[in-house]
Amino acid sequence: MYNDIWKRQAINDLEMYGAKKRALINIPAQIKELEEKLISIRSQTADSVSVKGGGGSRDDAYLNNIVARDRLSANLEETRRYVSRIDGALSILTAVEMELLDSRWISKEENAVSNLARRLDKDPRTINRMINEALFKFTTAMYG
Repeated sequence: MYNDIWKRQAINDLEMYGAKKRALINIPAQIKELEEKLISIRSQTADSVSVKGGGGSRDDAYLNNIVARDRLSANLEETRRYVSRIDGALSILTAVEMELLDSRWISKEENAVSNLARRLDKDPRTINRMINEALFKFTTAMYG
């Protein structure tokens, strides 16, 4: 089991890669929506009088918006770093190695090994060996 930790981590990173790349599009859109909502919060007239020591609903909405944008901005930076690390590790692979990892874990192609064997005119055992070698190469580039 211990020997497979590196494999599980590399596979997990590859499986999450597509979703993380999509997040690079979605998070800025969410931040933009919150920025637009912030304008409407600022332009609202004052609501009920605040309770001593507390803010009104407008103040709460304003603070909630700021916190949400801050969290999304932090997530965006973390996601950019994550995708950049994966991109860097993937960049050392050959086109065939990239196709192997993409079909098997990034795109999660159904019957990936069989389809790859047919496309590359190889035996499925050979494809599995090639996938493991590509995964090892990716992992070495990713983690050292």
